[in-house]
Amino acid sequence: MELVEEDYFSCGVPAYQWCGKPLTYDAAFQKQIGFYASHSGHWPSALRYEFSLYKRGKGSVQFPIHEPMPVDLSRRVAQFRKKVNENHQSKEHKSTKT
Repeated sequence: MELVEEDYFSCGVPAYQWCGKPLTYDAAFQKQIGFYASHSGHWPSALRYEFSLYKRGKGSVQFPIHEPMPVDLSRRVAQFRKKVNENHQSKEHKSTKT
């Protein structure tokens, strides 16, 4: 099963989506890589400790540019967001049937 349905640019940065809704955004800056994945500001509780190791904002995390990107962590967040998007789409589909 593929993780990304479509990649595109949003707000001038690469973005990835599933079920027509964003999964993640990535942006490179001079001192960090910005990883944006949670519009609500909530991260998966199972990953909170791992994200506590980095500077965070509401729905974003900054990975230091001089360290390797934590690809596995990013992948797990995208998988979490994929499930959220699928659940959202399922709820929308059910509400249009009634």
